Amino acid sequence: MSAGYQVVSSRFILLLCCLASAGAFAQAESRLHDGGLAYGIRLAGSDDRGGAPKVYIVQLKSPAAAENFAASHIRQYGKVSSTLQGPPQAFSKSAAGVESYAQRLAQEQDKVLARVGAQKIYSYRYSLNGFAARMTPAEAHKLEHQPEVLRVWEDEVRPLGTSYSPQFLGLFEGNVGLRGAPGLDGEGVVIAIIDSGITPEHPALADTREAARPRACRSLWAENTFLGKWLCRRYDKLEDTLVFDPPVNWNGICQEGPEFAADICNNKLIGARWFSDGAEAGGPIDEGEIFSTRDVDGHGTHTATTAAGNRVRASIFRTFLGRVEGIAPRARVAAYKACWLRPGDMRASCNTSDLANAIDAAVADGVHIINYSVGSSLLTTTAPDDVALLAAAKAGVLTIVAAGNEGPNFNTIGSPAGGPWVITSAASSRDGEHSIEALEVTAPQSVAGRYAVKEASFTPRLIDEGPLEARLVLVDDDDEELADGSAGTTFDGCEPLVNDSELSGNIAFIQRGGCNFDVKIANADEAGAIAAVVFSIAGDPIVMTGVADLSDIPALMIGQADGNLLLDEIDAGLTVEVVLDKSLFLTEEDTGNVMGAFSARGPGPSEDILKPDITAPGINILAGFTPDAANSVAGENFAFLTGTSMAAPHVAGVAALLRQAHPDWSPAAIKSALMTTAHQDVNQ
Repeated sequence: MSAGYQVVSSRFILLLCCLASAGAFAQAESRLHDGGLAYGIRLAGSDDRGGAPKVYIVQLKSPAAAENFAASHIRQYGKVSSTLQGPPQAFSKSAAGVESYAQRLAQEQDKVLARVGAQKIYSYRYSLNGFAARMTPAEAHKLEHQPEVLRVWEDEVRPLGTSYSPQFLGLFEGNVGLRGAPGLDGEGVVIAIIDSGITPEHPALADTREAARPRACRSLWAENTFLGKWLCRRYDKLEDTLVFDPPVNWNGICQEGPEFAADICNNKLIGARWFSDGAEAGGPIDEGEIFSTRDVDGHGTHTATTAAGNRVRASIFRTFLGRVEGIAPRARVAAYKACWLRPGDMRASCNTSDLANAIDAAVADGVHIINYSVGSSLLTTTAPDDVALLAAAKAGVLTIVAAGNEGPNFNTIGSPAGGPWVITSAASSRDGEHSIEALEVTAPQSVAGRYAVKEASFTPRLIDEGPLEARLVLVDDDDEELADGSAGTTFDGCEPLVNDSELSGNIAFIQRGGCNFDVKIANADEAGAIAAVVFSIAGDPIVMTGVADLSDIPALMIGQADGNLLLDEIDAGLTVEVVLDKSLFLTEEDTGNVMGAFSARGPGPSEDILKPDITAPGINILAGFTPDAANSVAGENFAFLTGTSMAAPHVAGVAALLRQAHPDWSPAAIKSALMTTAHQDVNQ
């Protein structure tokens, strides 16, 4: 190994050997966020109402000049028909009526801005109807509720990419970053993802690049509106450009199965297999599972795109987040589905028999690196997958294994993470920001603001039902009777509700506990509520699970502290008004080099084996997801996840860069390069 590459890799992965005390992050591996504004823009109202003036961007509801121009062009011709010749007329600032319309927009903007007397910086009229202005948070909050205003953002510096990991790991840093002067990108390296499957149509796994088209036709507006689809339809006929050549020395297959055709793989996703015999023998499989390599969990797609995803546009709940890419974007991916959802589970589980078969197949197919984001089990190094991974190492295949999420106690690393022949990755934080879903309290002013929530997995989606604005009503059950014969004041919603008239058209406020979540929500629905907010009795909000189709209203959970704050206001006789909207988020900053409390600690199954080996970013990681999710929110291509499962593909991606530079290095040599050149300033 050259001294030069020891220096090159010195900033990529953070060294960890047997950290044992709790870190600042106590969340276990879970779906932290179904969506949100990723980095760089904080919505107004997410902080206190005082403070020094800041720059905010305000968008008004009236269409911008270009959008109005296109709509007018369609109205001029009436219904779209085959008699309409040529493309739509190109937008021009000098076209008839455009400038006068833009002036009207400017006048409307000035009228709105005059209500707070803020200082305008920019006026947007053509592609966006709005303005930038310097104002206090209180003034921004006031504007946010004006009838002409669509949304308000706080202006912040935004990096080129929304995934902070490559920058945090120093991959683009001058002459020493592997993605910098050396120009490494994973070309020619095959990463096996042994996990819950893959989403083969995911844009981060495409082997082509879209043909050139106008920026507007690459936006969510073009994807989600009739006008956008119609104006951009001619560009859909352009052929994409192939950017990945067929793999060399590849023995794998694209295994056919339900919703997974044999020709669905490509030169990026070069192989797919699935293994379910062990899982089926061990008990029932969730009815939402698909017996093919198709991912209905999301975990496998997330790890694959973290390690090797193409650079793509990311959006969640129709909110554009920016561009994200994997650590080694030119590496190829082979998916091996060996983890399956059990009935009602939010996360897939894996049988060792299926896992060992997947490892065997991956080695035979000719992969170079295995990403094994699978949890630990017995405190041993002789389980079937331990043995299989040892054989893989001998065959020249490097495996990166997640340390597990059983921390912060000692001796929580077991098989297969404890094997000395694998790289065991813990999870820590990286600098950046992440967003969490929120509801907004608009009254009383004393508690106005945004509060973190999580949406239930079994109720109608808020993105389809909302936005909803109503009074928060504390429910009363009819299962308790006071001495005077009146109804009691238990408010867990586990019995039919007695305050039907108050609940009708409002939002039910229900305490967690006492019965299943689906029972609570069904009772609120029956009483006429338009939605339900469950307040936790311990800690932060969680994703509620239950039987679908028992109710027709959306439901969210709020944390214990925030719930008690709102409960105090209601108990004091105040009216609490809330807004439920999928576009509401709280932005939180992440501090790098902080160990995740959930991350498993060593030393390892054997006292003379120090584990984990290294740590990498694994907290609030934005990457690909599956729109076919069975037991979580469906329809989304991206998600934030946290866990050592998210750290492992970071290491796999960096290992792919090193292998590209040194194809003759053994797995031990790559492991040594990473461990001996990593820095050690990780905070517990």
